[in-house]
Amino acid sequence: MGKKSRRRSKPATKGEDASASGVRSFTGYVPDTSGFGPPAPPAAVAAFWTWFQEHELALRHPDLWSSPDGTMQVMERVCKELVKVHDGLSCEIGRSLERYHVVITANGNTDRFNAVISLIQAAPTNLAHWRLTAFRPRSPYLETLSFPGGGWRSSPLSSGAYPPEKMSFMLTEDKRVDKLGVLLFMEGFEGKFDDLPRAEQEFFGQAAFLYLDSILGEYNVIMHLSGNIHILSAKEGGIKIKRVKNGLGFVGYTMDPLENLARKFDERLSKKIGPKPEEGWAALGGYTLEVLGQASTPVTP
Repeated sequence: MGKKSRRRSKPATKGEDASASGVRSFTGYVPDTSGFGPPAPPAAVAAFWTWFQEHELALRHPDLWSSPDGTMQVMERVCKELVKVHDGLSCEIGRSLERYHVVITANGNTDRFNAVISLIQAAPTNLAHWRLTAFRPRSPYLETLSFPGGGWRSSPLSSGAYPPEKMSFMLTEDKRVDKLGVLLFMEGFEGKFDDLPRAEQEFFGQAAFLYLDSILGEYNVIMHLSGNIHILSAKEGGIKIKRVKNGLGFVGYTMDPLENLARKFDERLSKKIGPKPEEGWAALGGYTLEVLGQASTPVTP
């Protein structure tokens, strides 16, 4: 079958019963994150935000944001403090016209999920120049992602870049109330994913999860796809297969380009947990927990 993700998940707590149409109201859906690790220790959380408030002026010094090396220094400083809160937490940074951005990520690990949420929930609101976000949000653009690694075989992929045009997908059903499955078809290898050398598994696996996080958002990948992500060779596309276990009900592959993934994911999931995309899906499908500093002023170039 290919690669099955090791990201663990628990089903949502059921609220109101699904309607006759199978659509569950938004208010009836209660995500269950009880199995996603403990919250961050309150003392460590308080220490992190105290440090951040004391150093936020230095972190947005113009000299640091004038070059990629300086921006990397800012990210490294913040990440160094984050691991004191919970091992494995990381961050991404950036800036817009009005604010500097910090995204705190669990790096797809469910055991860090509640640590990220508790950390952002405790963030101070007097950081006028900052936007603080839990989990990698969706990207509005589908661009080629680059990442460390690669180097397998004699291939242009050895640069650590994998174009989205080399991937396609098929969404599958899951019997659990808030879960879907996804098959990812990737060019560049033949046979079963699990039979590939370790370096190639790491390359294709990293590319797959980076695109999922970028297109759907880290929260959605953890909450709604965990345990149901499979990586297959693109050459397997179109082959009819039998019904498989774990509620994946399909009889053949109908592959779509990645550019359609966000729309089809939203439509399919909304039928299970609501609301429909046009009725405020950003509150669910594009989930991010954010704290915006008050009285924000434009960022100094």
